[in-house]
Amino acid sequence: MPGATTTPGRALVVGLVVTSFLLVGCGGRPNPYALPEYDAALVGPTAAGSAPAGTDRTARVAQTATPSPQVHYSPADALGQGAWAERGRIVANSAAERAVVTAVTKYLSVRVQLSNTWQVDEKALAASASGAAVTSARERAERQRQRGWRSIGRFIINISSVQVDGDHATATGCHFDATSEVDRDGDVLIPPPGGVLITMQLQRIGRTWRVLDWPEKSVPSCDWRS
Repeated sequence: MPGATTTPGRALVVGLVVTSFLLVGCGGRPNPYALPEYDAALVGPTAAGSAPAGTDRTARVAQTATPSPQVHYSPADALGQGAWAERGRIVANSAAERAVVTAVTKYLSVRVQLSNTWQVDEKALAASASGAAVTSARERAERQRQRGWRSIGRFIINISSVQVDGDHATATGCHFDATSEVDRDGDVLIPPPGGVLITMQLQRIGRTWRVLDWPEKSVPSCDWRS
């Protein structure tokens, strides 16, 4: 279009200035998911970030980690660490509430795993989710694949409130997301977000509870220790 052309030399200079501005404004660290900031000192260094300065990249990748006992699949990240969900503090006082918690746990386990492998366990997903929650999980796997990112680490499920109303339920909790996003060499791109406050809607179909949704926007941070 008229007025949109730029000489190659000028384009290079402008590009460098814009890039420098963006890196300064974002602290040099991309965060496309708008996740809350997290103090990595509370968890300690990840396996991907524990190599000493000056360590050769190839040697660093060769230092494979032992997957957690919670990882029941072949991790796809360079370090072989995997990503998994585990139960933390749960408040569920009735059989119906405990069934809701079980459905949430299954869904989050599937979601965290596919963030590492890019492969969707369709059977497990269908058994724990429906509608938008299924679509969101599939899109998450594809987004990770396109970017070449893999999640590693643990996602601790904390549920403080379960409200059951007939065939519908709501589960709320301040989960402890200690997963990192790493590149193909195992280098950390996005550190763990820490406490994330998430509310999920569920529906009972027959005797099975299924998660119906997943937040489309960034979720608020919270103190998972309280």
